Amino acid sequence: METTIYQRTRDRKNQPNGLVIATKTKRGSVKFGWSKTNLKAGDKFDLKTGLDIATKRAIDGDATEVPHSIANDYTDMVNRGVRYFFRHKAVRVIPVK
Repeated sequence: METTIYQRTRDRKNQPNGLVIATKTKRGSVKFGWSKTNLKAGDKFDLKTGLDIATKRAIDGDATEVPHSIANDYTDMVNRGVRYFFRHKAVRVIPVK
């Protein structure tokens, strides 16, 4: 991986509960991933673990549905990633099915 940008997601109490990332591969493509802490299972937010999970999902092209609670943050990251990695270029976004 060459470059990765990320943003923490937050719950209603403004506590971090996950990550969304955009990463550019050596071949020039941009991939997106996410991770979310399972608070009901007693997990606590950990930046390193979140980055590992989100990066793995991005690289593997994991088609796991993005949780509703972070869907807007994920969409914002897709837009931010396209702007960041492809300045002044025409880009076509292909959604994962």
